[in-house]
Amino acid sequence: MINISFPGGAGGNWLLSTINLEPIRDNAINFHYHYKNYNIRIIHELNPNKFHYLFSGKSYFNFYVNVLYKLFHKELDIFNTTSYKTHFLECVNTARFICKFDKIFDNVFFNFEDLVNSPEKFYHKLHEFQTTNKFNQLSYEDFVLRQQKFTSTCVNTSGIYENFDNMIWVCFVLGELMNSDIVPTDFVIFEKQNQQKCIDFAVDQYHNCRLRQVQYFDSNVCLPKLL
Repeated sequence: MINISFPGGAGGNWLLSTINLEPIRDNAINFHYHYKNYNIRIIHELNPNKFHYLFSGKSYFNFYVNVLYKLFHKELDIFNTTSYKTHFLECVNTARFICKFDKIFDNVFFNFEDLVNSPEKFYHKLHEFQTTNKFNQLSYEDFVLRQQKFTSTCVNTSGIYENFDNMIWVCFVLGELMNSDIVPTDFVIFEKQNQQKCIDFAVDQYHNCRLRQVQYFDSNVCLPKLL
């Protein structure tokens, strides 16, 4: 069994469907449906001893908003079916977990930034993987179609990134700060009436955040007001 680890939202299910040469689906929001493949397992694992390949990158905010839109909003509908406290903390904890992948970035085999900005370079890694593990080869032309399909499903971050009036961005900042043990001590973050306090805290502490890389996708996928 080959274990491929990835942070949610980076496209691990897309990668699996690409390796499996599954048909390209029209109007896909995510790529969670697969034909059976008993040779590969995709997981969210931070321990390098528990996976063989890592698919990740430095665009953690992109991963985060993809999870919020594709899984939490479209698939699970948590923003309408759970309490404010529940889905607020889910957003913060998701950001916190995704940002932890930066600690193992040196293990990256499939680089998300290559997928977006240097498709040919990513394709060569895919070809290497398929050759090493004796999978059928994917043509570059087919890969480009699949790469374009994936990027068309990624959330457009314009108007969200570094917008402290948007609580989705504020939750991301809070999650990253928590990994540095920087947390508010004079109020609870999950009470809706404390949104302005969360904003003020995030603004005041943002200088402690270093995971600032972002990709701007010219897609039609936009996050509605969720919080």
